[in-house]
Amino acid sequence: MIVQKFVEDWFLKRLHSFLKFKIPPHASKTTEALRNWPESEKDKVIIQKKLKLKQEKELELAAA
Repeated sequence: MIVQKFVEDWFLKRLHSFLKFKIPPHASKTTEALRNWPESEKDKVIIQKKLKLKQEKELELAAA
């Protein structure tokens, strides 16, 4: 928090005189690109194991 305040209040104000474009003080979430990475084989195995564990927990809860 302290570093962010320093960057916004002190550093960016002085940096503007050297740059020919504006830097917004807060990064907007809407302009960021969403990244969709392809699912690897490891990811598929992990997802299957998580589903299996979830189903086992549900069965244990139902049996109890």
